[in-house]
Amino acid sequence: MKNINDLSAIEFHLNKLLEAVSSNGEKELSSSTTQSRHIHWTSFIEWCEKFDFHPLPTDEYTYCLYMTYHLFKGSKVHTLKKKIQAINWTNINAGFNCPFTINVQNVWREILRIQNGVLDHKLPLVFEILSIITRYSIPDSLSGKRDRAIILIGYYGALRRSELSNLNFENIHLSEYGLSIELFRHNDSIPSETVQIAYSIEERICPVRSFCSWKEASGLKLGPVFRPINLHSHISDKKLSDKSVALILKKHLSVIGIDDNLFSGHSIRTGLTVSALINSELSSLLQKRHKPNDKLMKRYKINTDLFSDNAAKDIGL
Repeated sequence: MKNINDLSAIEFHLNKLLEAVSSNGEKELSSSTTQSRHIHWTSFIEWCEKFDFHPLPTDEYTYCLYMTYHLFKGSKVHTLKKKIQAINWTNINAGFNCPFTINVQNVWREILRIQNGVLDHKLPLVFEILSIITRYSIPDSLSGKRDRAIILIGYYGALRRSELSNLNFENIHLSEYGLSIELFRHNDSIPSETVQIAYSIEERICPVRSFCSWKEASGLKLGPVFRPINLHSHISDKKLSDKSVALILKKHLSVIGIDDNLFSGHSIRTGLTVSALINSELSSLLQKRHKPNDKLMKRYKINTDLFSDNAAKDIGL
């Protein structure tokens, strides 16, 4: 009997001990979770302030762009999950509906697919990232005017790096409708094709206005359109190399905190392809220039789900 009572007492005290340990663990976890949520929510607020978004209540577009921004920045799934938890909890705690809607969940699923190795090539420069670059990364300096013209003309014209590098002023014609660019292959004297680039409604992302601004600032009228510029703002007589085109894009991606290793010079051209798959207004523009084959369409289709049905409806054209 004594043994039984002893065993009961031991069991009783053991249960009490386990309850105490469990209770302390929950308190510690709660404190750690609260701190994590505070850190990630503060980070989200800072991001919203930097890019002029409203953090609370969190809308779908802001939510999706924030997640894809951090995907392009190189954040891992574990970190993204903590950011999602912080955003969801803060909205609900403030009395708003949970912002993790079906559309946001679709974006999250595509991010998981990419993180699991589905994406094995460089990312395209989608319009949302292009918009952030032109707004926050490119200065209004001489080199900034050149860089803006390179990126916007390359994007809206779906031009290759080599085509941007080989552009000459003699082959670009300005009219009330926009730019008409003659492209040449190798040493051909007759253009292989002509690319039409129209004005954009928004001046900041207008390829035509950016070209005019660069031309006026540089004072150039003949020869290579895009050239190296040294630290003293001296413009070279030589053309900019196609490798430099890629480096310029990477530089401005780094400025806004995005992992430039995920992109290449080819990202400028493929950006139009992917954005056209998302937005019908761009589709007709794409048909006029480098219509992608089925293999290319399939290769980049995965990226369209990151923005379709939930991101910006106005592409800015």
